[in-house]
Amino acid sequence: SVGHPIRTKDAGALARSCDDPNERVFPVNVRELAPVPNVAPPMHYHSLIAEKGPGHDRYREFVIFHASDYICPEYLIAYHREN
Repeated sequence: SVGHPIRTKDAGALARSCDDPNERVFPVNVRELAPVPNVAPPMHYHSLIAEKGPGHDRYREFVIFHASDYICPEYLIAYHREN
């Protein structure tokens, strides 16, 4: 599970949300995601989904922030894509 994700097509510290272009993905620094709007008490997004777009032209990326707090990997699955 990726928890409550924020999605972007942008790369870098100035990335914007796909769902709200006025929302910055990294409002303070690239080590902490933005807080989820309209949530009390305040909570940051758990993960980032980088959609295909400028800077991400091959595949979607899933990034879990503070992974040791949220996940306990039991299995690692690797695959090789063939055309």
